[in-house]
Amino acid sequence: MGFPWGLVDGLIHGPFPFLEKAIYLWDSGEMNILFLLSQRPDSTGSGIYTRAMIHQASKKGHRCSLVAACAYKSPPDLSEIQADDTRLVPFEVEPLNFPIPGMSDVMPYPSSRFMDLSAHQLNAYELTLGQAITDAVRATRPHIIHSNHLWIMSALTRRLFPEIPLVVSCHGTGLRQFRNCTHLRKRVLPGIRGIDGFLALSQSQKHEIIEMFGVDENRVHLIQNGFDPEIFYPAPKPACPPFSLLYAGKLSQSKGVPLLLECMNHPRLRHLPIHLYLAGSGAGLEKKTCTDLALGLWEKVTLCGSLSPHELADRMRKSHLFVLPSFYEGLPLVLIEALASGCSIVSTDLPGTRELVSGIEGDWGSLIDLPPLESIDRPFEQDLPLIRDRLALAIEFQIRERMEKKAPPPDFFADLKKRLGWEIVFRQVESIYQSLAPQHDMNIPDR
Repeated sequence: MGFPWGLVDGLIHGPFPFLEKAIYLWDSGEMNILFLLSQRPDSTGSGIYTRAMIHQASKKGHRCSLVAACAYKSPPDLSEIQADDTRLVPFEVEPLNFPIPGMSDVMPYPSSRFMDLSAHQLNAYELTLGQAITDAVRATRPHIIHSNHLWIMSALTRRLFPEIPLVVSCHGTGLRQFRNCTHLRKRVLPGIRGIDGFLALSQSQKHEIIEMFGVDENRVHLIQNGFDPEIFYPAPKPACPPFSLLYAGKLSQSKGVPLLLECMNHPRLRHLPIHLYLAGSGAGLEKKTCTDLALGLWEKVTLCGSLSPHELADRMRKSHLFVLPSFYEGLPLVLIEALASGCSIVSTDLPGTRELVSGIEGDWGSLIDLPPLESIDRPFEQDLPLIRDRLALAIEFQIRERMEKKAPPPDFFADLKKRLGWEIVFRQVESIYQSLAPQHDMNIPDR
């Protein structure tokens, strides 16, 4: 069953007719920016990214508004979101009587999967999001729209408002959904191809966007993720041993968490004075698997639960090594935050991760080679012992190196701040806004 575009057309041609003509004035350079997020704004990397963009845009004098998803019985924490106008689309209540569809198949909160949604649910999803976006555009009259994820919400926005410049940040998961949900490609492809500016996290991701969607490379801009240097900064580490390891993220198979927990009893690590702190949450059977493994290692593992940014930063400053054994990432924010907090890192060798550390001088840690995967985020069963051995070897090496060496030098943090502080990152994003929405009166037709 196809999507009833006539219903969406009804949103923009009536029942919400705008005034006949609107003139956008921003000679001062200040803009109205509408941010869109189909996930909870207080969770996951794209939520952190959106909050950071809104914060930096507000500091520059821009007027920000936000449309985001929420759970009806579990409203998000909006205390750190400085938007002038925030509209939340509630799930688990009619007409969206199902959990928020996650951009990842396992989320840190109850979620559904796009591949499992019925035609009726997909139609309700697009119609409800479309109305929320339309209401926000009518109320805030944005000069530019900044959406997240190359997926349904961004494609829908392009269909609804082709005349408003649209920038979309790719976090990697939209590309994964496009591969996995082949039955939805026709639904999103025309809208995605009409996006004005794509923001890619890495050179490899940029090439992926160009090839996957067939768009001109001049529309795809390489801008890495960032971090907040006022929250994530180095401090003297506790004396070791014991040696503190930290993982932060979703408790799931695709993040490699069960593999990391199994490593704690690996012959290379079994007798070393180490302790693993596991920060984050998950849902369903995968969370239970991770939790059960951790509880069985109670002398070596502490479950921290979900941490606020300040709590996570404090834990990072107390940790010697940050471990990210994920099988799929775009450019993980948490890895940048860990480096800024003075942690050495051990991570799987993924394209975005490789590009991140390639610009860092000094002894930052180790990357682990992965064998070919069975799917985009799942290794072959027979390769798990090999990956486990490589992970344990890398952790052991970094432990012995860190016991002999001091933390990264002071200029390490200064260099990272100069390249990847959110203020620097937003400056690059803002230049894309300005190139797409020229600073003169813009006559945008009313609906």
